[in-house]
Amino acid sequence: MFILIDFQKLILFLCVPICLAIPFFYFNRWLIRKLRPGEALRKMLLYYLIVLPIAFVLITLCIYLILRGYLMMQKD
Repeated sequence: MFILIDFQKLILFLCVPICLAIPFFYFNRWLIRKLRPGEALRKMLLYYLIVLPIAFVLITLCIYLILRGYLMMQKD
C-alpha cells in the first residue's frame, strides 16, 4: 500500500512553522542574554510577560497561514 503525498501541502505544513520558529528562536536567545531571567524573579516575570504573548501571536499566525494556504489549494 503506497501513501500518496501531496508535496504542496507537505511544504505548507513544514515550511510555515519553520519559517516562524527561526526568528522566534533567535529573538528568544537575544532576550535571554539581555534580561538574564535566572538572576531575579522580577526579570523572569518580565521575560514571561514578553515571550508568552509573542508565542501566542506566532502560533495563531502559523495556524492562520496554514489554513489559508490549505483552503487556497482546495479552490484549485
